Amino acid sequence: MNEQPLVSVILPVYNGEQWLARSLGSLQAQTYQNFECLMVNDGSTDDSRAVCAALAEKDPRFRLLDKENGGVSSARNAALAQLRGEWFTFCDQDDAMDPHSLEYAVTMQNAHPDRLVMWGYTRDAADFAAASAKPLEFELTDGDSMLRRHPCGSIFVTIWNKLFNTAAVRAAELRFDETLGKRDNLGEDKLFMEQYLAARWPDTPVPMAYAATPRYFHYPDNRTSITRTATQRLELTLPDPEPGYAAFILAEYRAARAEMPARLTDIPPLESIAFVRHYTRCFAFALWCAEKLQEGRPVELTNGPELAELLDWWQANRIFNPYYLPLRRRMFGFAARLYQWDELKQAPFFRFCQLFRLLLPGWKANAGE
Repeated sequence: MNEQPLVSVILPVYNGEQWLARSLGSLQAQTYQNFECLMVNDGSTDDSRAVCAALAEKDPRFRLLDKENGGVSSARNAALAQLRGEWFTFCDQDDAMDPHSLEYAVTMQNAHPDRLVMWGYTRDAADFAAASAKPLEFELTDGDSMLRRHPCGSIFVTIWNKLFNTAAVRAAELRFDETLGKRDNLGEDKLFMEQYLAARWPDTPVPMAYAATPRYFHYPDNRTSITRTATQRLELTLPDPEPGYAAFILAEYRAARAEMPARLTDIPPLESIAFVRHYTRCFAFALWCAEKLQEGRPVELTNGPELAELLDWWQANRIFNPYYLPLRRRMFGFAARLYQWDELKQAPFFRFCQLFRLLLPGWKANAGE
């Protein structure tokens, strides 16, 4: 590619051979042409690299980067070091972009270069298909207003429906924290977003250009966000238990909830699931910490309205979570053990997941299904 690309798309790849046709195909179909896609092969052991190499050979907009397996944050960091675009965004290997995604994002960004450009996403196939026929419509708003409309704050967690300024990221030396993902798999994305927003707009509400039409399809069967090999899973270690963590996480939860509607179930599931999933696992981690440090059962957590509210959300939306049944049945010691199996990716965790699914027939795997 001789022309300097205006936009770079970062696509981490790990054993994604069965999904790459849809993600790469959606990028090839973009109506905007002046972009590059950095396909970061994170030590795949299937034919993912061959798929990417074949595309890079045919289409100069696609570049293949090879690295040893290190996880999705490591793959993204490798791309951040080599991207050439003035702006960049992300795509997961098993997701898809609407053909107009980059065109409309660039249109908004050119019109408003000092704003954060963001567009909608969906897990509904019909909504995504219908979006392609809709023209660009967007509004000028700010982060505070958006948080009032989307009170779980998930708008500032997802990274694949936004444009990022390369110069700002490099000036602030921002990178994804490769040690996160311990208690939930959105930690590294959330931290990167917080650091980016603080670097660009440190003293004012984030100015935004927002197009609500869903131009990104986050597939409900997404299971590949964290790229780890089987060998690495065997080498996973537990974090150090944190004294008094139950009181800490309860205080954090209450502060977050104070900015939201009175009832958590009033927030649409697609917007609230990241919040609920995060704190459900954090509460299990709190139980594990208390057990390991022999602090006794954190009664304020186990008997409090916060845990009940989280469990009611899972039940009201009928979305499966492995911690739901142990916590609902007040099997707090088992929930702590489940966290340990989960953290170490051990076989009992997956066996109990299968058992709990049988005990909760008809419950969905994700919001939006």
